[in-house]
Amino acid sequence: AVSAVAPGAGLSPSDEEDVARLVRAASAGSLPSRLSRAVRFTTEFPFAVMLPDGGAGDGLLEGRIDLLIEEPDGCVLVDYKTDRVPRGEDASGFVRERAAFYRAQAAAYAVALDALGARPRSAILVFLDAGREAPFTVDPGFLALGREAAIRSLRDSV
Repeated sequence: AVSAVAPGAGLSPSDEEDVARLVRAASAGSLPSRLSRAVRFTTEFPFAVMLPDGGAGDGLLEGRIDLLIEEPDGCVLVDYKTDRVPRGEDASGFVRERAAFYRAQAAAYAVALDALGARPRSAILVFLDAGREAPFTVDPGFLALGREAAIRSLRDSV
């Protein structure tokens, strides 16, 4: 049980059930087999890269990637999402909608990895409450979306 792994965490029985359900969801997808084949993986991978701002100078893009999996042909970035599926809503439709919302964030993470020379090849958003994954291929269009999103974020933060 969760209480045995995190004693003293102060979780209510209801919270323990929620945590256990989310952990089961995370381990039910593609990640366990990917991790077993990984060259290496890092949790909470920190990054900080300077990005040109299209004429306004450089900006610092920084953050943390929940899980970075290094595979022989490149890296897979994983971002866990805890968005709750509203009661009565179709989980597949919910995941499609939320994945579209988070796509630019995942693409910005891919841009950071690319700038660091990590050869990102895919991004996976893991929607824990829905028990579903939303994968994206990192291609030139995905990286362009990420650069645009990162530059917009940098300009908005000034």
